[in-house]
This record gives sequence, C-alpha cells and structure tokens, in this order.
Amino acid sequence: MNSSILKLSLSILVILLGSFQGTQVKAAWDSPTTSREKRVALVIGNADYRLLPLKNPINDARDMANVLRGLGFQVIREENASRQAMDEAIEAFGQQLGKGTVGLFYFSGHGIQYEGKNYLIPIGMSRFSATNVKYGSVTVSDVLKTMKAVNNTMNYIILDACSENPFSQGRQKEFARMDDTPDVPNGTLIAYAASPGKYAIAGNERNSLYTKHLLKFLQKPGLTVEQMFEQVRDAVVNETEGKQRPLEFGSPLYDFYLAYQTTGKFVEEQTSIAIADKNTGCKMWGKPNDKITWSGQCVNGFAEGKGILKRYRNGSLFHSYDGYVRNGKLQGQGLLIWVGPPFNRGQFEGIFWEDQLYNGFYIATNSNRFKFRDGKLIKPKY
Repeated sequence: MNSSILKLSLSILVILLGSFQGTQVKAAWDSPTTSREKRVALVIGNADYRLLPLKNPINDARDMANVLRGLGFQVIREENASRQAMDEAIEAFGQQLGKGTVGLFYFSGHGIQYEGKNYLIPIGMSRFSATNVKYGSVTVSDVLKTMKAVNNTMNYIILDACSENPFSQGRQKEFARMDDTPDVPNGTLIAYAASPGKYAIAGNERNSLYTKHLLKFLQKPGLTVEQMFEQVRDAVVNETEGKQRPLEFGSPLYDFYLAYQTTGKFVEEQTSIAIADKNTGCKMWGKPNDKITWSGQCVNGFAEGKGILKRYRNGSLFHSYDGYVRNGKLQGQGLLIWVGPPFNRGQFEGIFWEDQLYNGFYIATNSNRFKFRDGKLIKPKY
C-alpha cells in the first residue's frame, strides 16, 4: 500500500475522531501491553415470588447485564427464573467458561443460608420451608463447582440477596462465608451485599442500594476489582450510616481491571450537552446544535440498553449507530457509521467506552482498516 495514502488516511481519521462530538484531539500511538481474557457473565434477577415479592431484582439484572456488556462480557441473563431455568442457565454458563476466561455470576433475589449452605431461591416455590429450600433451590456451591470443573482463570460471585428468613424472627441476611470450603476454586472472589446476620436494604430507587453503587463503580476505569469493591463498600456504609456493610472474601490470582484504564484517549476536551429526542424526550450527549432520534429504552431520562441512534448535524444525517448505550453515551458493542460529509461511509465496529472508540476496527472510505485497543489507535507498519 502506498505509504503517503495511508498517512493521509490516518490524518483524516484523527480529524474524524475530533468531529465525533466536537472535541479537540491529539493522536496517541501505542501497542497492546496486556492480553485480554475472554469474559463471560451469568446474571439472574428473581423478583416475582409468590411469597415476599421484591421490586428491584429485574432492574438490577437488566442494568447489570448492560454494564457488563459494556465491559466486554458475553452475558447470559435470566429473569424470574424457575429452578429448572436457573440450572439450565448455569449449565450454559459453564459451557462458555474455561482456561483463559473470567467468569462472573450475579444474583439479585431471595437467598437463605441453611445448614451451612447458601441457597438462591428460584421463582415458583410455594413456601419457604426447610425442605423446599434444601431440595428446590440452587446453591452457590453449584455455581462454584461449575467454575472449578472447567479450570476457569478468574471467578467472581456477586450476591445481592435480601432474605426474609423463614426460620427465625425478623428480616436478616443469612448468607454464610464460602471462601474456605472445598468448592471454591483458586482465584475466586465472593462479594456479599451485606455482612452475615445483617439485612441488605432494597431502597426506594430503581436499583437496590448495593447494586446502585456497584453499577457506578464497576464502570470506573483504572480500579482493580478489590479497589472497586472497596469503593462500593464505603459508599454503602456511608449512605446507610453503617447499617449495611458489604463484605468480600477470597483473593484473585492477580490484579484484574473490569473497566480498562482509559489513558491514551484521543479526547482532551469534551464539549457536549444532553440532547433530547423531540418525539420521546430521551437524551443522548452531543454538540449543542445536534438533533437525535433513539429507538431503545429510556432510563432516568437518558438512552439505555440496545437501540438505534441517528444523529443529525447542520440539518443532515451525520452518523447512525446500532448498539449498546449507557447513560446516554455509546458504551458496549456497536456499529457506528458516519454518513455526513466529509467522512461519508467511514465506520467503526467494536466496543465503545463513554462515546470513545475503544476496542475494534475503523474502516475508512478507501477501505483502509485501523485497529483500536484500549482507546488507542495502534500504529500501522508502513
């Protein structure tokens, strides 16, 4: 390939990145320095119990799935799952795990500790009797055994389970520690929304108190998993004035970052405001004169989840996007196609992070391909 043509394409690409949302940019060349593990998550939210229904778990599961997809996870999600559905989901989860894979299991719903085991309560249980719980529930050990059997590299279990304990007076968290049992594979961390003997507060917002803070700090770049959980714990303790204290047990084999560090971005200065779809009122971030349409769901006034975005600039279609959005910003897997001049039909397909091209390929109008890794453009060899 003619090097002068390639260099010209690269110059255009840098300009294009700046035009994405009206930013000033500088090119930052780099090469990948770390390998990327495959990431797989199983997310379950159970709310519609015959006895003691809950209001948060479905929202918790949906929001957690969206955030994890934005962090590069393949996600299996179950809502209001029966015992059979939970078993099948765990089996499907196990089939995606293996050496070189990070596995994450998240459960929001009722959970009970009985005779030293932690039980996750499925939908459809007629009553919380000891027999029903023992023989009609899924145990956390079932998930741990699945992870251990496939020699998974790193494992995270997150349990946001608020239990109305049927075997004692009062509402309390009854989960037991699992980190010292034979079922726990090496490189496993188990996170509990509350310490043993304490209850997890559901709260009056869209998400449970614990998951609300978890969703926030999961997306904070540059934190190891342990640092992330520490910040979640501090936030929960502060908000509840010490009434709820999350706990984590176990130790990953090495420092692991769920949200990659975003140093080396092209963006130095963001000049964006919230732009509302005039038909739905749902907002995305963009330049002051932009106009948008959004086909997906709206959460707290901002575009959320999977959908199609069309952005108009100076009266013409500027670009279209088909993929995932979080809090009104492109985040997760998606395809972005620039339609308006001067970059007609250039496109990027891959992972976005807070409106930035993160991991994937930009294809220029002349068919040249440019690779992005961790928000950086990988310098091609001429």
